[in-house]
Amino acid sequence: MSFKPRYLFLMILLQEVSFFQISRPWHLHQ
Repeated sequence: MSFKPRYLFLMILLQEVSFFQISRPWHLHQ
C-alpha cells in the first residue's frame, strides 16, 4: 500500500468539515 496516512487523515478531516457545514451552517454559528 503506497497510501500515506496523511492523505487518509485529510480525507477524514474533509468529511468532518463538510458534515459540520451541513449539520450546522456557518451563518447560524456567527
